[in-house]
Amino acid sequence: MAASTKFVIPPTDGSIPPSSISDFHLEHNPSHVFAILYDINNSSQTNVTHEQLACAVHRELTLGYCFLPMQFSTL
Repeated sequence: MAASTKFVIPPTDGSIPPSSISDFHLEHNPSHVFAILYDINNSSQTNVTHEQLACAVHRELTLGYCFLPMQFSTL
């Protein structure tokens, strides 16, 4: 499916679970900006697209469980 330049809003009827919203935006809105990160030291900005966000989410889901901190019970 070709990416459209028009932003597609995900349905709010519960048909897409919150855990799949990143995949929805990857399919329908990959080049749209998710966030703009500003560096206050040199006034530069970095745009983060939905495609970049989805890649980061997928990478964390694949690798992240290895890096979770251990849970200790308190006495």
